[in-house]
Amino acid sequence: GEKVGLPCAAGYFSLNGNGELTGSHWIEESGSFCGPILLTNTLAVGTCHRGAIDWMTTRHPNAGGEWLLPVVAETYDGYLSDIRGNHVTPSHVYHALDSATTDCEIEEGSVGGGCGMISYGFKAGSGSSSRIVSFGSHIYT
Repeated sequence: GEKVGLPCAAGYFSLNGNGELTGSHWIEESGSFCGPILLTNTLAVGTCHRGAIDWMTTRHPNAGGEWLLPVVAETYDGYLSDIRGNHVTPSHVYHALDSATTDCEIEEGSVGGGCGMISYGFKAGSGSSSRIVSFGSHIYT
């Protein structure tokens, strides 16, 4: 809580030039960032951006000074989800940010940003994998 709004060093890299990442120009120009970072589906970027600003001004009104520029990154999940359904709301942003923790343990399964994506034919997400794949003499999860 007390560290919300304090700037930290930041940078970004674009692998293929696709995808929206709000706030990236400020990160590139200043080399710093202070605020939430959210991952969402392509058509919920605006909703999450607004939700993050509202969360900051409500929960941490003195953070960020005169302006706020949250970072919201999109992941296209239109093959596995109803991307046009407008299911993500600002209340989801509040819940996610209120539930955020410094715990480094990653949940298992299809959770978090990207859980509706496909990666090389497999369902993706930021949760840990439950698949075991053998490739040559190596085993991957």
